[in-house]
Amino acid sequence: MQDPLSANQTLVDLQERRQEQTPQALARITVVALFIAMWVVLWVARIPMPVPFLLTLLAESVFLLVYWRAVFVLPDARSIHVARACMLAAEIIFHTTMVYFLGSIMWLGAFAYVFGLIFTNTFLDLRGGLIYTTGAASAFVALILLEATGTIPHQIYGAQGPLRYQDTQVVVTTSLAVVGVFVSIYLWVNWVGHQLRVERDGAVAAQAQTVRAREDLVQANADLERRVQERTGELELANAALGGSEELLRLTVESTADGILVVDRDGKVAFGNHRFAEMWHIPGELLEAGDDEALLAFAVEQLDDPQAFRSKVQELYRSDREDLDSLLFKDGRVFERYSRPLVRDGAVDGRVWSFRDISERRRFEAQLVHIANHDPLTGLFNRRRFDEELDRHLSEAQHYDLHGALLFLDLDQFKDVNDSRGHRAGDDLLTSLALLLRQRLRETDIIARLGGDEFAVLLPRADEEQANAVAKDLLEAIRSYTFVVGGAPLGITVSLGIALFPEHGANAGELLSRADMAMYRSKDEGRNRASMFAPEGDWQAQVESRIGWHQRIREALDNDLFVLHAQPILDLATDRISQYELLLRMVGPDGEMIAPSLFLDIAERSGLIQDIDRWVVRRAIELLGEHAAAGRELRLEVNLSGKAFADHELLTMIQDELRDHGVNPANLVLEVTETAAIANIADAREFVRTLQAIGCGFALDDFGVGFSSFSQLKHLPVDYLKIDGSFVQDLAQNAVDQHLVRAIVSIARGLGKKTIAEFVGDAETVRLLKAYGVDYAQGYHVAKPAPLPSIVQDVDAAA
Repeated sequence: MQDPLSANQTLVDLQERRQEQTPQALARITVVALFIAMWVVLWVARIPMPVPFLLTLLAESVFLLVYWRAVFVLPDARSIHVARACMLAAEIIFHTTMVYFLGSIMWLGAFAYVFGLIFTNTFLDLRGGLIYTTGAASAFVALILLEATGTIPHQIYGAQGPLRYQDTQVVVTTSLAVVGVFVSIYLWVNWVGHQLRVERDGAVAAQAQTVRAREDLVQANADLERRVQERTGELELANAALGGSEELLRLTVESTADGILVVDRDGKVAFGNHRFAEMWHIPGELLEAGDDEALLAFAVEQLDDPQAFRSKVQELYRSDREDLDSLLFKDGRVFERYSRPLVRDGAVDGRVWSFRDISERRRFEAQLVHIANHDPLTGLFNRRRFDEELDRHLSEAQHYDLHGALLFLDLDQFKDVNDSRGHRAGDDLLTSLALLLRQRLRETDIIARLGGDEFAVLLPRADEEQANAVAKDLLEAIRSYTFVVGGAPLGITVSLGIALFPEHGANAGELLSRADMAMYRSKDEGRNRASMFAPEGDWQAQVESRIGWHQRIREALDNDLFVLHAQPILDLATDRISQYELLLRMVGPDGEMIAPSLFLDIAERSGLIQDIDRWVVRRAIELLGEHAAAGRELRLEVNLSGKAFADHELLTMIQDELRDHGVNPANLVLEVTETAAIANIADAREFVRTLQAIGCGFALDDFGVGFSSFSQLKHLPVDYLKIDGSFVQDLAQNAVDQHLVRAIVSIARGLGKKTIAEFVGDAETVRLLKAYGVDYAQGYHVAKPAPLPSIVQDVDAAA
């Protein structure tokens, strides 16, 4: 595409060339017209014309047309120069012919023609006119020389014509000479006038243009000064805003919790905030010195792997990608490093690095991982992590044809320790046992607490003989070790089951089940022993029957195969039945009643005990609702397991059921064993307070078994203390029991709580209880447990 400035310059050049050629073109047209007129005159006078003259005249006309078209028609400045050169060549030939022709007729005609050429062409076109005028003059001189030597006779052309022809020649040539002189003078005068007019117009136009240019210049200066002032104001405002933005940006970068470092494309430090210097412990003098190599060397030496850091930096400088990774320091700190290219004007001009101290976060994450994988009490692997390790070793054993063993340990009589010594003592015992297991086993062995008092040990690459040896060593170490619990020595034993892999199981669940079955065999055979799993034997059937209990409990819940019996509670002040305790039974396959002692322990181990708690509470509230609807008052005590404190949905269910059945909350008394409450004192206290806020009563069952509970009793706002039957059943014959019962009653009265004596078997015991101030009595002497229908009839009769 042609540049607009170049096209405009071409147009100006074309106009200048045309103005320059106009006078010369007019002169040439005039000369050609004169010679055509002369030719016409000679032709009318029947004077013969020389053929060269006619051809030259014709050529002149053709060249003149070409010249005219090239100069004034074609829009191309370069064609003017080409046409002009052709025209000059044509005229040189033409004028040379004319001089020769006229000179052959009369010297005066030739002289006049040359004189006209000199005046006309010199003033019309100084450069071109001199060229063909010089050519014509050279031809004239050559003609004189030829005449002087006689080569061309003077009358050679007209010698054969009549005399009048020569006279005519004189007249014609003289006329042409005169006309040529006057035409040349006329054209010269017009040219001079034309030049003067051009100069005058040019001077006037130049003066006007100068005036306009001066005015434009003054206006432009004024506009420029105004724009400079405006721009100066804008720049001052922009500089002020930029200064504020830079200050804000600096404060922002300095206030960030991350360390910021900016380096140029050569790796030289361009900027670093104070946080960066603090995080990397860089001295102020080193940062101010600007020695990049010393700064880098100081920082890198703090890292755990300096070479990896340098390699990563060099790699990033060869790319334009972002990067996020972590840096580990020798002192244990961990930095998160983020880097991205610094882009300026579309090109990478360095890199920006930001560093964030994530040491605390990493420690917290490690703690979370540890908590997720370890038992919080003992620090051993938990059940989930142990299953993962067991699956991994089973897979390796199958792939590489390896063998191993799984030991399943369960503390003997651990419940007695919790009941007699308290929950804290039980925790101390479990912690001590975990420490002993670590000391007796190899580092490659994996130990876990599966829950409660159950432990598991994985022995990688161990055969049956090695597994038996380890089991024997553990039994002996635990049996001979004296645990100090609550400041008192305590000896314990464990029952241990052994399962081998891959012989006894292909997966973790199967192998644990087999080891658990072997452990139950050890308990059935007297505890404090180890048993290897064997697929045959009656003991396996007994263990599998325990597993079957889980299904029977589940079926009882689903098919409503539980029933409630009730035992009356006597008010010793009035000798009247005041309330009833509900007791759970299961209906057997043949309709027999199965005592709770046979299935509650399994229900707790299998996690079904909470479902049983909800079933009993729901049925109790339904029974209270039925009596309330009939206008009868009935107060019931309902036993809950220790797991009830962790059942957050139970409290909501109690509130909803009481509301839906229109039951007075004061007629519902919930009770839990003393050991369960003390073991979960915080949850128990919150649970009891919530129930009392609803309006329900709360009783602490089996009270007095562990005297450590007295210190916690003041923090547990129960309504009733049920004195354990072991202090009541021999009360009439045992003086120690009598003192203990009196002490319990005294403490209960001091705390504003009522007492209920269990296992009351005779009238003497009733008398003593009244004498000691016990509020209520419960036992076979008062009444045996009976199905609910009979209890309902008794209540109806009493009403």
